[in-house]
Amino acid sequence: MSTPLLLGIDDGTTAVKAELLDPDLRPVASAVRRVPTTHPRPGWVEQDPEAILEAVVDAVAELLDGGHGEVVAAGLDHQGESVLAWDAETGRPLTSVVVWQDKRSEHVLTRLRASGAARAVAARSGLPLDPYFSAGKLAWLLEHDDAV
Repeated sequence: MSTPLLLGIDDGTTAVKAELLDPDLRPVASAVRRVPTTHPRPGWVEQDPEAILEAVVDAVAELLDGGHGEVVAAGLDHQGESVLAWDAETGRPLTSVVVWQDKRSEHVLTRLRASGAARAVAARSGLPLDPYFSAGKLAWLLEHDDAV
């Protein structure tokens, strides 16, 4: 019987990293795939969702093809606050991934601040109106991307 292994996948801003760990959390094998980031306009930071998926599949396949043992559990960590809109029926992406560093939502947030909504948002969510957070990115996509 082979040693049970844990698979960890980290989709970071610059690369996808996958690692197999033994039951004592010691690394057994790892794989890394770079994922390009684009800046189509000042303040915009995007990634191709298909490139991310391909990087995850390739990195995991490399580890699974290595004959290291049986994977009994897996975990995935993705860039926190990055946003992707997709078609609920097909699962296909409608947009690029709007990366957590992206600032395009600032004018949406400025409008909300001017309306006095900042206090209500903070009271409900505990968060300030900041382009780092996902809600502003989603609001921007809803206002500016017909596919969304």
